[in-house]
Amino acid sequence: MNTHQWEWNGGKGRDKLIIEAYTVDRGYMDKEEWKAKKKELKKAYGSEMILDELESYAASHHLPALAPSMRAAIEGLKKKK
Repeated sequence: MNTHQWEWNGGKGRDKLIIEAYTVDRGYMDKEEWKAKKKELKKAYGSEMILDELESYAASHHLPALAPSMRAAIEGLKKKK
């Protein structure tokens, strides 16, 4: 698992982006396979998901749930807006 956090000054104040990434598939792809996979992923992940949708996606793909501290931080950010 990798966790990244970025903060920047946006138009309406300070914005924060938190990303947790998990490797779910590994292997070599040639250029044509990569283009097809990239197109498939763009189609699948082209829209934003709400937190509940992300949790159901994680459960269906056997990804670990968010840590309680991370979930609390996200909920805290949602309340500030």
